[in-house]
Amino acid sequence: MGGDRGQVLAAIAALIALLVFHRYLTAVLFAFIYLAGEAEYRAVKRRELEDAQWREMALRFHLPPRDEPPVLAP
Repeated sequence: MGGDRGQVLAAIAALIALLVFHRYLTAVLFAFIYLAGEAEYRAVKRRELEDAQWREMALRFHLPPRDEPPVLAP
């Protein structure tokens, strides 16, 4: 688990919906929220890793680092 509070809350809510209220569809909804949170966490981590790799490459070629990638002109 990525350590995200939203994922923890979704897991707890799914268990409560399933075990206390016997609402299976609600539990499935919270499970989906949990999985979507995990996918979002992985996407953000991958983007941070890619940004770090591009910055390292720019420094290797003595290019000034940029906050955003260049925009191609039409």
